[in-house]
Amino acid sequence: MGVHLEPTVAVLRVGEDLHKYGDPYEFSATVIIRGRRAEIIGGAGRFDPKWRHAVSTELRAWGIDEVIFERKKPASRSARLKLPKGKGDQYSLRIMPLAGES
Repeated sequence: MGVHLEPTVAVLRVGEDLHKYGDPYEFSATVIIRGRRAEIIGGAGRFDPKWRHAVSTELRAWGIDEVIFERKKPASRSARLKLPKGKGDQYSLRIMPLAGES
């Protein structure tokens, strides 16, 4: 008999003074993991673009190579972020309208 547990949800916390669990952070979100894709939803706080590299590095370590950021607000957009393997801080970012937007 065997047991396998697959993590499918994580909490993302990011901040300048965050070094370990319990440290202060400036942004948090829920991450839903579906295979090699992660959906980042329910973000709270301010996300500084300079944190993208650190976040993508952590996601790659979890085996994730595609990320979808989605914001559910009027006139907002979702972003799909491909994380190319071994290419450091290079991104292929596409902004797409959410369903129902033109």
